[in-house]
Amino acid sequence: MTYAENVLLRLNDPFFFDATAMQVMPSIGTAHHPDDGRTWCLLLIRADEAIYTVKQEEKNAYRFK
Repeated sequence: MTYAENVLLRLNDPFFFDATAMQVMPSIGTAHHPDDGRTWCLLLIRADEAIYTVKQEEKNAYRFK
């Protein structure tokens, strides 16, 4: 299991807020140094692009740039 899959599983666990059970469906975008960029700014842009790809295609998933 990848780190991103593990994070998704943990975030899918229901949690309680004011005695109300809630659940989130996260989207995760990742970028890798140095292939996707050599600066933190460029890596952040690439990860942001990856997350919007997830949001357009499906929820509760992750993508690598």
